[in-house]
This record gives sequence, structure tokens and C-alpha cells, in this order.
Amino acid sequence: MFNVVNSIRAFNITSLVLFLICCYYMCVSSEHAPGALTVVNKDNDDDNDEVSVQNEDSEITNIDPLNVFYPEKEWKKIQPGQAIPAGLHVRMNMETGLNEAKLMDGDDGHKYWKRGEKEGMVNTDSKEFTHEELKRALKDFKATKHDVPNEKKAEEIKQKYRSYDELKEDFKKINMAVKTGQEIVTELFDKLNSTNISTEARETLLEDLEYHLHQYDNAVLFGDLGGISLLVKGLNHTDPTLRSLSAFVLGSAIQNNPKTQINAIESGALHQLIRSLATDPEIAVKKKVLYAISSIVRHFPFAQKKFFELGGLRSLMYLFEDKKLHSLQVKVITLMSDLYEERVHWLGHLEPTEEKYKQYEQIPLKDSLLDHGFCDTMVPLLELPDHDSREKIVFAMLSLYDCCEKKFHNIVSYLLKLEDEYLTLAVDEDEGDYFQQIHKNINSLRQQLSVAYKKDEL
Repeated sequence: MFNVVNSIRAFNITSLVLFLICCYYMCVSSEHAPGALTVVNKDNDDDNDEVSVQNEDSEITNIDPLNVFYPEKEWKKIQPGQAIPAGLHVRMNMETGLNEAKLMDGDDGHKYWKRGEKEGMVNTDSKEFTHEELKRALKDFKATKHDVPNEKKAEEIKQKYRSYDELKEDFKKINMAVKTGQEIVTELFDKLNSTNISTEARETLLEDLEYHLHQYDNAVLFGDLGGISLLVKGLNHTDPTLRSLSAFVLGSAIQNNPKTQINAIESGALHQLIRSLATDPEIAVKKKVLYAISSIVRHFPFAQKKFFELGGLRSLMYLFEDKKLHSLQVKVITLMSDLYEERVHWLGHLEPTEEKYKQYEQIPLKDSLLDHGFCDTMVPLLELPDHDSREKIVFAMLSLYDCCEKKFHNIVSYLLKLEDEYLTLAVDEDEGDYFQQIHKNINSLRQQLSVAYKKDEL
């Protein structure tokens, strides 16, 4: 009994080994079949492409049906060396020991096969392909491989996106329409210099110019064309909006621009601005005029000296006679404190022999402020209700302390009151240190005055 069992077991193992060897041989023979067919397209993708068949190990040749296995609905023997298409039912006949294959149920006879980078298709109905069949099959194969959109999808894409030719045409039009900043400024100057334009058109031109003249080179070009003189003329226009815009554009053109600052002095702009500040009835015009004056004199000692010589400070003092001009008065105090700090800075950093030092030294700033009673203008403005004005006035008093210290002695008690107020606000402040900084400045000013007051008593 034991011998029978061992014999059956040995037979089973031997059969299994033979089956595995046959399967391995079958796979190897199909993988390395020397005559596997490959469909190859030429370089041209046109509809009239020639489609040929190529042997993997040979040059392009005609179709040889013996190089590939053509399956049928019944089991059929696989010849050695034949390439087997995918999707077939394959077996080894245990009786004959030969490999066999057949079509799966429901297959139509058309089979694709692939080995490495080589691909092909067999037609089991006719055993060979006509030229049209190959071309049609190749097109279908390309479409599947590259996922080419169908006609409907292609039309949707075409409607959604513009063609390359359309984009080229649009860019061409854009390039023709693009102008440089200097071309725009020249064009605006020519239009502004014309007498045949309406008030509304002139306003629009000035607004456009204000935007473009912030650019340094545009402002220089505008001045070279004579634009500063045009703006100075505009300060005398009967329309207050045009006067205001002319002053605004003038200030934008010369702000932080030494070349146009010099141009403005040469064009008589400073004299005209000082006159407008004193005589123009419109507050809106005065604001823009003050802005233009500030743009000319800042960091330009020659213009500062000229400003005081032309009676500029006297025109500024007129603004303190009207209680409705508090916002302008704060701007004037800020400007004077800035000029004072600027002068102190440069006199402390330049050599006395330098030309810029000599220019700042010639500015009669301190004497003019004292002679015109400028220091007295700051004290009443401390009572303004808004924090922004108070902050600027306290800061200006600190900047002008050396000049105006004797005029501030009688405000120590009021500064104590403000100090307490801003200490409370600083404690309740949720974010930032705005009130804390104001409190710090008030405290600094009060302490300086207290020390000076004690010295005077001694």
C-alpha cells in the first residue's frame, strides 16, 4: 500500500514539473519569436501615410502570416517561434505535450499584440490586412494611445481658446498701441499747451499728468518742455478747480526732484505760489498751494532762503488769522519744524567750508520765526480735540524747542493735564503704542520746560 501511494505521488510531481517546463518554454518562445510582426508608421502623420509591416530582426518587409499565431474558435496548435496575440485561451495538451490556443468566446477575430516597444494586430478572419484596414487600425491605435479628443471636444476647445494666429494678431495690435511714459507726457503737454480745449478736458489732462509726473524722468522731461511754466500760468486761472489742480500737479512734479525744483525757481513758481497762498479765497486751492511750496523748499536750501526773502513766512502767518483753517495751520507748523530739523541736521554733519553748509547757514529761519511770532501759534493748537493734530503740535514743539523755549513756559500745567489724559488712553490701548508715544512726547516736553523754568528761577 505504501509503495502505491509513493508511486502516485511521484507521478503527480513529475506531471507538475513537465507542465511548468512546457509553460516556461511556451512563454519564452512567444517572447523571443524572431518573426513577430510590428505595424510601423512613417515619419509623416498625413492621412495618406503608407502603412508597412516590419520584422523585429529584419528590414521592412511584406506581411508574413507564419510569423504570428492566428487563433480560431477551436483549439489550434502553436508552432515554435510564433508570436501569440494577447487575450487568447492557451493550454498545453497533456496527451500530445503540445501548446494550443483558441479565441475566447465572443471574440471577433481581431487581436492586438505587443512585445517590448513593438506592437501589432492580427485578423483571424482573412489571415492578412488590406492597406485600408491597416491604415484604419493604425489611426484607431494612435487615437487610443495619445487620447486625441473627438470632433465635438475639439470644437469645444476651439471655442474656448483663441488660436495662435488670433493671439499673434492681438499682440501685434497691442504693441502698436503701447506708448512709453515720456511719449504720453509729451502728448499731454501738447494738449495742455493748446488753447482750443474745454475746462473739463483741461481738468482731465491735469489729472493724468499728476499720475505720470511722479516718475522722475517724466517730470524732468515735462520741465524741459516748458510744462512748469504752463502750471504756473494755471495758478491764475479763473476756475478754482484748475487753480487747485495746477498747484497739485506742480507739487507732484517737483517733489524730491532737484532738477524740477531748480526749474520751478527759474520759472518764478515760488513767487506765484506765495502770492496765491496769501490771496486765493478758496481753501482747497490754499491746501494744494501749500503742498507745492513744501515740495519746492524741502532739501533745497537755496529755495528756502528765497522763500523767506520773498515774504513766504508772512503769507503763512496769514493762515493763523482764520480759525476755520486749523488743518492748514497744523501743516504749516509741521513744515516749519521739518525745515528747522533739516537745517540743524546738515549744520551738524557738514564742514563749514562746504557749499551746502554755507547755504543752510544763510537761511534766516530762527530769526524769522521769532520775529513773526511763529512760536506763539503752536500753544493754542494744543487744545484741538483730535489726537493727530495734538501729536503733530507736540512733536513740532520738541523740534523747535531751542528756538521757542521761552514761549512755552506758561503751558507746563496744561501739559500735565494732557499727560494724565494720554496716560489713561495708553493703559486702555488694545493694540500698538500710538497713545503711549504721544504721552512720551508730552512728558519729554514738560520735563524740559520744568528744568528750564527752575534754572530761570535760580
